[in-house]
Amino acid sequence: ALGPAGKAQIQRFLECGGSYFGACAGWYFASKGYYWQDTYYQHPDLLGAYPAIVEGSLRGIADYDLSPGYAIATLNNSLRALYWGGPSIGYQRTTLTKSTPGAARLVFAQPGVPSVRGLPAVVEYGKLLLTSVHLEAFEDDGFFGLSQIDREKNYRYLAGRLNRAAGTSFSIPTGSSISTAQLVV
Repeated sequence: ALGPAGKAQIQRFLECGGSYFGACAGWYFASKGYYWQDTYYQHPDLLGAYPAIVEGSLRGIADYDLSPGYAIATLNNSLRALYWGGPSIGYQRTTLTKSTPGAARLVFAQPGVPSVRGLPAVVEYGKLLLTSVHLEAFEDDGFFGLSQIDREKNYRYLAGRLNRAAGTSFSIPTGSSISTAQLVV
């Protein structure tokens, strides 16, 4: 656990102009509070940089408490990404409004699951990039259903969003032989 010291270091980094990428639990940590499986938590060591309450798991996609606990989610730009309990806003315990902080860059478009359709999956808020889904996931690494093509598309999308949030210029190698070793920055 980061605790108060880790939280303070990240806050100082952000105050000095740094950027933050939070996938899944990283978005919960960035929030001011969250619902997890219908129980509300507001830990004193939450970062609080994202000024909203979030909720998960999105049981319409995958209930974290039921095996396998994950699913491959479909997003509105046709990306397919690993969902493993990440948060969103507007599902059952929170409300999605025009004043919800940040800009939803991708939303869930899960076929046959209207309860999650249109909920934020990727949000930018200032220099925060927050994702409910695991765009960084590598296929068949403890889960199944993501293809190499899905991964490459997800990596390219994520690199573009990280570049915008952090002012960097990451690039993803082209071709089907992309490996994790090539992605170490």
